[in-house]
Amino acid sequence: MIKVYNHLMGGVERADENIDKYRASIHGKKWHSSLLLFCFELVLQNAWQLHKTYDGKAMDFLEFRRRVVCHYLETHGHPPEPGRRGRPSQKRNIDSRYNGMNHVIVKQGNQTLCAECHKNTTFRCEKYDVALHVKCSDEYHNE
Repeated sequence: MIKVYNHLMGGVERADENIDKYRASIHGKKWHSSLLLFCFELVLQNAWQLHKTYDGKAMDFLEFRRRVVCHYLETHGHPPEPGRRGRPSQKRNIDSRYNGMNHVIVKQGNQTLCAECHKNTTFRCEKYDVALHVKCSDEYHNE
């Protein structure tokens, strides 16, 4: 009986199952916070279903959520505070890395390791501030 149910499970059950898999919880005094979060997760799940249907690329729900979050952080995120210490995060949005737009290779003052071949270089990608050889730039942005 369970096998037949899982085989014939429809859209509402699948949506509930996917949302429960990666549910973010908010505990607060306001009841509408959890309702708003559920609506946002439902929108994400429906967008993932549309992405699977029309794009055809095999991407699981967690990877889809990560890409959406990375896109919004890259688009609407704030730059770090001027007094912040430490190395900047090396995580970049994968989608814009491969979009082929505004990836200009410029000369830098000191030598650093190339992100692609890991040899010393004096060039870097201006958009990502990543050290790259001119010859390695195409491989790095088109993998």
